[in-house]
Amino acid sequence: MPNINRNFVLGMGLFIFGSYQLRKRWSSTLMDNMEIEVSSYTQRQKLLKDKNTEELAD
Repeated sequence: MPNINRNFVLGMGLFIFGSYQLRKRWSSTLMDNMEIEVSSYTQRQKLLKDKNTEELAD
């Protein structure tokens, strides 16, 4: 189990480092598009959650 945990931490570190490198290297428009996608996704999730809580309140 600790072995899997260490590999997971290493993988996350590599992923974060890689995304940082990509952000520096690639055009900002691509990253902006990705951030827009993520923000719209999180907003949609938030709307769904709000709708669910409203239905529960009724």
